[in-house]
Amino acid sequence: MTVVHCDIPSSANLKMEGPPGLPGSTGPTGPTGPTGLTGPTGQGSAGLPGPSGSPGTSGPAGSVGPNGSRGSTGPRGSTGPRGSTGPSGPPGTPARTLYYPYYEELFVRGQSYHNTHHCANWMQFKAGLSSSYWRVSVYGSETDAITCEDATVVNALATAMKNNQNYFGRCGGRSWSLCVASGTRYVLLRYEGELWIDAPYQCDPSNCPNPGYIIRPCNAGGYWGGLGTYTCTGNRQISQTMGIKFES
Repeated sequence: MTVVHCDIPSSANLKMEGPPGLPGSTGPTGPTGPTGLTGPTGQGSAGLPGPSGSPGTSGPAGSVGPNGSRGSTGPRGSTGPRGSTGPSGPPGTPARTLYYPYYEELFVRGQSYHNTHHCANWMQFKAGLSSSYWRVSVYGSETDAITCEDATVVNALATAMKNNQNYFGRCGGRSWSLCVASGTRYVLLRYEGELWIDAPYQCDPSNCPNPGYIIRPCNAGGYWGGLGTYTCTGNRQISQTMGIKFES
């Protein structure tokens, strides 16, 4: 028999490897260390510009400011050049003179003015008339004036009064009559001339219209007429001023 010899190491040199052990538990946190010194500032290069921002929304309208003070008046401007003369206007109406003969008296109811200054002034007025008038007016205190501006009628009436002649004409839709004598062959004088507006015809014998427009100062019976009133019947006549004027 064969004997086998084996070398077994000693325990001093023998390593035995078991499975890994479990991790140990975390130990307690150690105390905070002192703050370190600040390091030097870095010198980095400038960065590139960023992109433009989008426009913001519009703000609310501002309130109206107070009115400013009034400025001082500027200096007066220089006079401009004189304009050229315009064309001549049409010829003007010839001026009327202020001369006019007139007769005017106050007549009182019930009074006769035959052979008084009323009658004398009437005859003097007629004798002083000419034939260069453009208007005649009869007026009184009891009526508006009655006027004729037809020069032909006006001057024919004036001429008839001056020469004690009968006359009958129309103007402005009214008749103007002067009766000096009437009857057969004009032998009956009518009060040194009776002026009658709106007479039906020359020397009409119905010469007491009511109302009427008659002036006859030299009537002996006191029927001196009236303008816009009774022209006869003394107790019905109204005291009034009557007049006539010619204008040139």
